[in-house]
Amino acid sequence: VAYELARAHGACGIRAAWCRLGVSSDDWLEAHDTSISSKDWLERTPDVPDDLQHLLHRLRDEVAEGSMDARAVSLAMWSLAKMRLVSPGDPLLIEIEQCSLVAMDKFGHQDLSHTLWGFATLGHTPSATWLRAMNTRALCTLKSHSFSPQSLGNFLWAGAKLRIQPSPALWAAIASELQTQASRIEAQHLANALWALAVHERRDCLDTLVILSDRARDLAPSLKPQDVANIVWAFATLEFDPGEHVIAELHHRAMHQICIFSVQELANLLWATASLGHALPGSHCIEYLHAIESRIQECNGQVVLNVLWAFAIMDPLVLQSAAHLWDSCVSLLESFTPEGLVQLTQASAVCTYMGESCSEDRQLDMYIPESIRADAWACVRAKKRNVSAMQKSVFSAIEDLGVSCTCEHPVLWGLLHADIVTEWSGKWVVVEVDGPSHYAWNSGRPLGATLLRNWLLTASGWTLATLPYWDWDGLGEEYPFDSDELREAQRTYVWAMLQHATGHELILQ
Repeated sequence: VAYELARAHGACGIRAAWCRLGVSSDDWLEAHDTSISSKDWLERTPDVPDDLQHLLHRLRDEVAEGSMDARAVSLAMWSLAKMRLVSPGDPLLIEIEQCSLVAMDKFGHQDLSHTLWGFATLGHTPSATWLRAMNTRALCTLKSHSFSPQSLGNFLWAGAKLRIQPSPALWAAIASELQTQASRIEAQHLANALWALAVHERRDCLDTLVILSDRARDLAPSLKPQDVANIVWAFATLEFDPGEHVIAELHHRAMHQICIFSVQELANLLWATASLGHALPGSHCIEYLHAIESRIQECNGQVVLNVLWAFAIMDPLVLQSAAHLWDSCVSLLESFTPEGLVQLTQASAVCTYMGESCSEDRQLDMYIPESIRADAWACVRAKKRNVSAMQKSVFSAIEDLGVSCTCEHPVLWGLLHADIVTEWSGKWVVVEVDGPSHYAWNSGRPLGATLLRNWLLTASGWTLATLPYWDWDGLGEEYPFDSDELREAQRTYVWAMLQHATGHELILQ
């Protein structure tokens, strides 16, 4: 009966379901917000149907007796979570955990999925003993290929929600099963799986991500707004480039549903797309801006910062016209992080360089409301700088050419710090030594933050030379470490790089 009640809740929505059960939805939501236990809630809420009270009391008795089998335990857990009848810390959750531990060797894929999903939904983190047993049982079940796509998606989502890190063997089995099930996995479960991979930072699943990105493209016409936003967010978080065709299909779907996206979903979608270094048609950017600014009162600080930063990368002309977003910064200042204020200053600099050239600080920050400019510049100048080993070796190679250079040189009044600055053939050159964090690891596409940096440097008049890590690493693989041959190869490389950047022919001397 509890299972059917929960199914009714899922089909009708919170208010409609509780009306069917004869419960005041206002009383229910008020009680839920207080985070009291289900037992206290039942005692305080007189209009709960007697049948539901009886079910919950009976469930407590059954759990206490320890007589429930695997199916009963998992359905009880799923139902309690679906109807939010239990709050974190309720003793019933501990008792259900113990029951499920006893029955774990009988758990099937749906039992594992229901139980873990219920714990995650209700915010209950199981004990280490329970997690070890679950890991063993899930691995056994995956090896028999008995997980359904829905169970697999929910299992992954729940594990990520609770920040449970599966064992390496379980991860390998999950990745293999995702590849096998990819053609059958549906939209929400695909989004859940990708979100979980991103939360766990699984950058070692290239084949799996490629297959899932193709499935995302195929499912694009049926994706809901949250699915679209979560999928692109997952790709960006993993720094995985799904390709222009996948991004285009997902945004095509978003354009057809733009009116039902929340502002948070739109901000996540734009931030993720820009982070991956992908551009959008100007008409799309304008529609996104209008959709967000029409609901400016719903925007929090992170939404505003993410949208402004995204447009700085994808369409500076649209960024210049985002007056409502810029104006909202004053009231949202307290919610801005230091990193967010740095990004805000970068976005303002982009707008400035779309117009006249800059000659002083106030012009770089002219789009930032005057009352918060000092805070923004304080965060810019407080940002810590690190010099990598690769940067040091490139610096030494340039010095070996007999030219002077400086490391971590402040440019644009400290908004950026160039890795290396040197003069070559009468031109001031910025050399950016770009490690793996500057690129999508599967395609080598420069990420959005790198594109923004490059745009600002070139727009402000610097000659730019970028050195990708794979070129420098390749020299190290070709010649012995710390050998004269390696140092000569490095000098030759930086000489050719500087020649090319300053427009000279590459004639090796």
